[in-house]
Amino acid sequence: MASAFGSGKPSRSSSAIVADRPSGHHDLKIDASLLDATSVPTGEFLLSCPFTVGGHRWRIVTYPNGDCPEAAGYFSVYLRLNEDVAEPVTAQMQFSVTVEKRALFFLK
Repeated sequence: MASAFGSGKPSRSSSAIVADRPSGHHDLKIDASLLDATSVPTGEFLLSCPFTVGGHRWRIVTYPNGDCPEAAGYFSVYLRLNEDVAEPVTAQMQFSVTVEKRALFFLK
């Protein structure tokens, strides 16, 4: 198939259909001392500040020593809807963890 301009090469095109989904991100920094399983009892949690994505308020809930006795010693993390809604809300989430290393310098 030749193009209308006579170059002898077929024309190319592309398109995309993208769902109109709201997206966003929230950075949560946790002091490394709180990640030690002995610092927080199993079942006790830490909450992020509320943040808004997709017109809804959310919080990240973390259990540094697990959310139940079976999870003791593990870090549990959840996304919690932080508002009352009339209809169910569906969300997709992805968590990533970055460990920040700091060096100590001693000067004489």
